[in-house]
Amino acid sequence: MTSFHLDGLRIGVVRWGRLSHMRNVSTLANALSRYGAQVTVITMEGTDGSASGLVPAVKWVGLDCDRKKMGPLRAHSTAGWRLARMLRAGNYDLAYVVDSWTLPAFSIARVLVPTLRRKPWVYHTFDWMDPGSHPIHERLERKACHGAGLVVNVDRSRARMMQAFYGLKSLPVVLPNYLSLAESVPPRDETLRKALFPEARNKADGILLCYPTVAATSRLTMELISSLPCVDDRAALLTFAVDSEYGRACRRKCDELGVRHRVLFHEPVSYARLMAMVAACDAGAIFHDQRVSSGYFMCNPDRLSLFAACGIPFVGTDVPNMESLVYRHGLGFCCNPADPAAISSALNRLLAGEGMSLERRKLHVRECFEKELHFERHEGPWLESIGQLVRQ
Repeated sequence: MTSFHLDGLRIGVVRWGRLSHMRNVSTLANALSRYGAQVTVITMEGTDGSASGLVPAVKWVGLDCDRKKMGPLRAHSTAGWRLARMLRAGNYDLAYVVDSWTLPAFSIARVLVPTLRRKPWVYHTFDWMDPGSHPIHERLERKACHGAGLVVNVDRSRARMMQAFYGLKSLPVVLPNYLSLAESVPPRDETLRKALFPEARNKADGILLCYPTVAATSRLTMELISSLPCVDDRAALLTFAVDSEYGRACRRKCDELGVRHRVLFHEPVSYARLMAMVAACDAGAIFHDQRVSSGYFMCNPDRLSLFAACGIPFVGTDVPNMESLVYRHGLGFCCNPADPAAISSALNRLLAGEGMSLERRKLHVRECFEKELHFERHEGPWLESIGQLVRQ
């Protein structure tokens, strides 16, 4: 924790997307407000719904620019105009821009509002783009990293890569993507837990595995399902799927392997509901297909913080960022997520209590969250950098 304060500073936090999908943005906004700033979160999409994790002191405005309905070009241009009006009317001392997908609209707003170009701003990214994968956003991000008064990234490896790739004089500030200690984690709900088990499972001694992501090729859901025949028979899998070709293929795979009775495909839910579901589980998994993206290779998923907050041990992808956290803190095991045999081996080691019983590891994971893997543990240098920026 830091003793620094941002008393009275007016900050506009800007991010494309819907607030309900962005707990990391809520965590940032709440922290800025906690240290005295007057914070407004401006999202490009959505005008309805709850404040999704924001404390009462933080305002939220949705600009209702849906790329699917309006088309990318019209959505970005409309968002730029609406954002310009919002930033002009708010007369913010600091614009806090999150992720490269927000940069087109913010760049338009800066052209339309000359006073914005004379005020400091922050660029904070949770994403990593493969070089050459998104040329326009990549150029805008390079410009943003050189033009913003402060650049923030989620871990040291990404920050070093960004510094080298864009030729930055200084290393971006590192702020891990962790939930706050103040995050309300629901208690384990036994009624909900029983409802999440597939009907054919023995719910009394069963083990509930959670894979809290929508079925997708890049998340290797099929490979996880393919591992189940060799995973402890007590284990059942809770995951999420929509009516897509891949989702239907995953259901067919369950039938082919004879594990349909061990898998529950749930429709996507709100973050609050998701957290309650995760808290009712016993173990989880976090997989990315690192073969298709350097972003997946340098993964820093918010699911790790979700599991840590809920005290859920897990099996993760065997990439450096993930392995360093998993093995340093004893959160579980890592494996090659493209290999069902490796997945089943890692899950069985976790469920069998290798190194630590599953019940003890649950408590240990939550203890790690409380000691090290929470937002406040790492916020000090970030807040000090913001203070230095606005004092210049």
